[in-house]
Amino acid sequence: YKVLNILCILSVIISLMPGLLFMKASGKGETALLQRHSASSEHHQLTVGLQTITSWGILEDVAYSAEFLKDIRKFKFAVLYVSPFILIVLFCGIFIGMTRRLIFFFLWGFSLFIMFSPYAPVYPFLYKHIFFFKYFRNLHFFLWIIILPVFILLAAEQFNIILSKIKYLQKEWFGVLLLLLILIVAHPLVAYHYLNKNSIEKTKYVYDQSYDKAYFINQRIPVVSVYYATQWAQKLSQQIDKSVIAQYLKYRFYIYDNPKQVEDDAAFFNEYQFKGHAIPKASKEFQIIDYDVNTISLQTNFKKEKFLVYNDSFHSQWQVFINGKKSELKRAQVAFKGMILPAGRNHIDLRYGSTGLYLWNYFLMMIFYGMFFWFMGEGIRSLKNER
Repeated sequence: YKVLNILCILSVIISLMPGLLFMKASGKGETALLQRHSASSEHHQLTVGLQTITSWGILEDVAYSAEFLKDIRKFKFAVLYVSPFILIVLFCGIFIGMTRRLIFFFLWGFSLFIMFSPYAPVYPFLYKHIFFFKYFRNLHFFLWIIILPVFILLAAEQFNIILSKIKYLQKEWFGVLLLLLILIVAHPLVAYHYLNKNSIEKTKYVYDQSYDKAYFINQRIPVVSVYYATQWAQKLSQQIDKSVIAQYLKYRFYIYDNPKQVEDDAAFFNEYQFKGHAIPKASKEFQIIDYDVNTISLQTNFKKEKFLVYNDSFHSQWQVFINGKKSELKRAQVAFKGMILPAGRNHIDLRYGSTGLYLWNYFLMMIFYGMFFWFMGEGIRSLKNER
């Protein structure tokens, strides 16, 4: 299995790349993780304080989930679910011999449990000496991303041992086992039925709404988040009353005659310069052509040069192109995007990220899809060989 092992190691390394790129980009100081970073003594904005990380651990998550398993009708999102089938498999392990692989998975899972327990001194040591462990919100996330997969491997190995024993049973037993399997599978289906039923219904995503009707005016009362934002949004929320900001953010687009009205932070804070001309709907002078999460296209036709403020967070990864030519995207009204619009008809494209970043993301997708289908093919081929 050398090829398989090499591919698995490479897939783990490649899967870490998006997170590492994001961490590197956030190290520039543009990102502000206000609530969670407040308890951290580190300079990097994505780091979380040790006290915050250890405030909710694996045992707390298991205890919280156990309450829902008492009444499966209350099952909901972010609750740990363990199928009764797994419990039966583990119970059968008492009467079946152990294997070295089974012992390995058990010791591996138990060691991880101790490592990520807030009651053991291991995690504080890792937090102090290895940068990676400073970026987790809470310890209970290790339950989902590390311990649960190891638990699945343990159960799969135990089930494989059981199947090897069943081969020696008489054929009459297979009907009973099939009926038992159907009854066991029914429980997860019921659990996921109530998971779907109890899921919180969220409002329609803004980028799925019709831009000609919904995008000019915020349908919900806007707030400046103190949970995750840019450093400029943080600055804005700390120095200006939030009700004033909310009133301003009612409209997404503002037009100004003088760029100095919105580019000077000092003047802005002194005078609350939310004095531009709001654009409440499409007109002959201003239209939204198309938009999604990472792009927005506009059509403008003003008689004189104007300065446009788009009330979406400014970030250096955003770029603006006017009539196909890259232009300067300015930080306006402290925290938002701004650009100079030449007089006459113009086509404006706002894009997030570079071409290289998108090519890299597509490359990662091709790698993982390729490996997935390769694994599927190898699995089918091995089944044919067994026959």
